[in-house]
Amino acid sequence: MTDRLTINKLNHMPGEAFVRCLGGMWENAPWVATAVVPLRPFANLQALHTAMLAEITKLDHPVLMEFLNRHPEVAGEDARLGKMSVHSIDEQRGLSVSTMSEHETKSWTELNRSYRTRFGFPFILCLRHQSRKTALAAIQERLKRTKEEEIKSALHEIGLITNLRLSDMIDGN
Repeated sequence: MTDRLTINKLNHMPGEAFVRCLGGMWENAPWVATAVVPLRPFANLQALHTAMLAEITKLDHPVLMEFLNRHPEVAGEDARLGKMSVHSIDEQRGLSVSTMSEHETKSWTELNRSYRTRFGFPFILCLRHQSRKTALAAIQERLKRTKEEEIKSALHEIGLITNLRLSDMIDGN
């Protein structure tokens, strides 16, 4: 995008435009952007991100689980078929799922299934901070945790992911 957004532009645009600009950065959850429209103006990018994360932490458990389940699996079938948001496709590109061997694909399928069975939502990881090897080690390690620990980890990773997405879209701090 040649004409990057600024906090000032976001603070002054109509609510519908604000949601169109930022709704897609939350995996299948534009309601997060909608919820913070009345909280404008934001002093900076961090204030905007903090307000958006606060909307997620307000969710009761069943709704939080629905929110987490809207995220794609790391190196899962949707990644292999490119059936994810533009942001997720870009972020999973670093794993080069199209070049995975049959063994690697099977391993990720089994790990994703085990993770979802154990915790009730997909494994969520900020992939910009990972390689294929470190992502694999992360899912193996996180399978050893409790559900409460994994919910906290998933929310932390979503915070990292969305902060990077916002930073990509918005000039300034």
